[in-house]
Amino acid sequence: IRNRRTIAATGDRISLEFTLNGCPLGSELSPTSRRNVEIAVEGDDSVETIELLRNGRIVKRFFPEDLVTEPPRLPGRGNIRIQYGWGPWTALDLERICTWDMRVSIKNGRFLKVKPCFQSGPFKEELRDRLRQVSAQELTLHSFTSRKQAYLQDPTKSFICAVEAGPNARLTIELKKPSELKVEVPLPELTEENRITFTGGFTTESFVIHRFVGDQELAAGIQWQDEGSASGGTDEYHVRVRQHNNQFAWSSPIWVG
Repeated sequence: IRNRRTIAATGDRISLEFTLNGCPLGSELSPTSRRNVEIAVEGDDSVETIELLRNGRIVKRFFPEDLVTEPPRLPGRGNIRIQYGWGPWTALDLERICTWDMRVSIKNGRFLKVKPCFQSGPFKEELRDRLRQVSAQELTLHSFTSRKQAYLQDPTKSFICAVEAGPNARLTIELKKPSELKVEVPLPELTEENRITFTGGFTTESFVIHRFVGDQELAAGIQWQDEGSASGGTDEYHVRVRQHNNQFAWSSPIWVG
């Protein structure tokens, strides 16, 4: 922190590396007309844009998806986000608390890691979110969702599964709460679209198995050259990253001059 080598993110854990003439973010460089910028990004969702800003104005922009010519292929690695919650909207004045008891398993594949994307509220001692990787093929979730005290009235939570899977892989979700049901999805189908499941009738909660995002969509890198401001003086550079799910990351600046 003292060296100003920090990254700010809105939620997803976006990894961002940024150097200028080989110096990392937070650096102060002597005046130079040669400014070689290198950026490497690894996101939790597909990366939409990488932008280089000089003195608060965008001077370079890159769309990594332009280099992705086809959907993810299996066997391969990628991320699957499972998002749960929703339920009755605020206008119905039904701020109930929904309990979730979920088991997630994979066949012909394995979980490499899992990342929680939780929010707090309502604040009660007995309400806790517990996500555990039992094995390379099984996860368990004990959680709750509610519109009460939810940020921006969004009651949903999610977790991201990094997986390695073959062409015959299948993802299974078994619920005990809020209702008992089982959903099994072939992973090749998730490379094309997501899967939405309601836990009951009208106003009941639902969950989404989001589209499988391949490694080639999660990571991106770019190199640029810039000549600096025509007026001279000190230039401040920083990087902004945006994912397709509207999550952002910003780097600390690098100063030149």
